[in-house]
Amino acid sequence: MTWKRKSSIPLRQPEDSERWQATADWVEAEQIAAVRPTKSQLKVGRMNFYPDKGTIHEDGQPAMTVRGLRAFKIAVQNWREREMSDYR
Repeated sequence: MTWKRKSSIPLRQPEDSERWQATADWVEAEQIAAVRPTKSQLKVGRMNFYPDKGTIHEDGQPAMTVRGLRAFKIAVQNWREREMSDYR
């Protein structure tokens, strides 16, 4: 069986909540490579964020106990630092 990769939707949608708008603003301002696989999910590398719920999790891991955009920013920064340390 051949799997077809699901395409992402545009980062911004007209019906986005204020939380989604703030998240999109941050992604664009920081020039972060991100995709929006579903209406409710933002993906940055291995990090997944659901702005309207505030839920954060890394691929293959349970949801983190911290929530919200501020916590997601820190989680992405920590993930990036771990990734970069692999190349040192």
